[in-house]
Amino acid sequence: MRILLTMTLLAVTVQPSMAQRPNAATMTCQQATALVNREGAVVMSLGRDDLFERVVRDRGFCVYGQMTKPFFTRTRDNPACVIGDYCYDRSSDPTD
Repeated sequence: MRILLTMTLLAVTVQPSMAQRPNAATMTCQQATALVNREGAVVMSLGRDDLFERVVRDRGFCVYGQMTKPFFTRTRDNPACVIGDYCYDRSSDPTD
């Protein structure tokens, strides 16, 4: 019973800011790129909380069979920064 109570208290005291996604628009291009390179895969906000993308360092962070393309987004210092790649299904891409 004590364990359940402790776990419940921990869940309730978690700060909301801990659950927020990093926001590319508030970071420099170098900061956003470094975050993706360090973590391997990051779900990143793109200026608004309801607009986000999963950005990866390389294809190893995609589902088997997926490919990658460079992901451009606005950062604090660059309107078209390549912060990493995004995964896509090759079969659903008409350009391939």
